[in-house]
Amino acid sequence: MPPLDAGGRRLLEHYRLREGHVALQDVPDAAGSDDEGRIGLVMDAARRVREVRVADTRGLTTPAGLSAAVGQAFATADAARGVASLERSGALDEWIEQAAGYAHRTRRIDPGSPPGVSREAALRRGTSRRSARSPHPRGSSANGYLEIVLDPRGDLLEVTADELWLSAVRTEHLARALTEAFDDTRQGE
Repeated sequence: MPPLDAGGRRLLEHYRLREGHVALQDVPDAAGSDDEGRIGLVMDAARRVREVRVADTRGLTTPAGLSAAVGQAFATADAARGVASLERSGALDEWIEQAAGYAHRTRRIDPGSPPGVSREAALRRGTSRRSARSPHPRGSSANGYLEIVLDPRGDLLEVTADELWLSAVRTEHLARALTEAFDDTRQGE
């Protein structure tokens, strides 16, 4: 595991403060792939995609197919990262017990109190309505044919690609474009 760089450490700390839970520890990189094994991603502890592997483009030659496969790979890598974080913090057994309770409806889900949505609460948090509507982090490939959109937590929201380019893309070019787009979302860390 390469250690997190300064930007990764800042991002991880930002997520910890924002999320306030133990599933955000400095852990080794985690890998995930789509169900078909066509796309594999490696994610670091700060939820940044570090590596993209494309084994096969079959089923990835449409924007919808690509988006679904990248979404699965991202979710799988993020889940592996989350489990490793929970193991490191010592909270994995507790989280599994809670999940089992929810699944068997023996525990009532407590949604917690609603966040402060007043102007005063936003000012106390250092945010405003305008900043809440700020654009999500976006990244594009160098050729401009592929775009990734993340939410402020680092979750993958959208993958879009030029349909004509995607219909003829080779595995190495798709892997490079995805890597460039994920890297581009990190600009300004």
